[in-house]
Amino acid sequence: MATPPPEELHFTLLWTHAQPAVAGYIHSLMRDHIAADDLVQEVAIAAFRSFASWQPCGTFTSWTLGIARNLVRMRWRTLSRQRQVLSDPLLLDALAAINGSLDDDLEAERVALACCLEAVKGRAWDLVRLHYYEGLAPAEIGSQLSLAVGTVRVQLHRIRAVLRACIERRLAGGNSHG
Repeated sequence: MATPPPEELHFTLLWTHAQPAVAGYIHSLMRDHIAADDLVQEVAIAAFRSFASWQPCGTFTSWTLGIARNLVRMRWRTLSRQRQVLSDPLLLDALAAINGSLDDDLEAERVALACCLEAVKGRAWDLVRLHYYEGLAPAEIGSQLSLAVGTVRVQLHRIRAVLRACIERRLAGGNSHG
């Protein structure tokens, strides 16, 4: 199996991150869930085709939400010719802004988490890696690390609490980049 070109891999990674926000945005505006799912796919295709024009100075999710907003408007125009449809451009813009803002918040939290994870070392890192990266249950982790299941659960709980506090400190201080 041939490896896709780097730009296709880059697009795929960005789309995987943006797709839930785009799908949520479109589903909040469309009554027909099947049509909404089709529209999400149309956004993916349109974004892929024009990926070379994306400027990384803005977030990819915001850019794809713009594409989604335009495609929803086009769909509403088509539907309004067929039957009466509620289509409020101000509502459309407000919902896109909210989704973009939520994505920016999530991105800041992701960056803060990545920075906080850099400080996790030793056995704590083994627990995080095995549970969150490899998807192992506490019982499986316990057997691999010779720990009781209860110990694994307690340690994971403590690690999450430390990470949560670290993330909150970074976000409160505006220091999510280092």
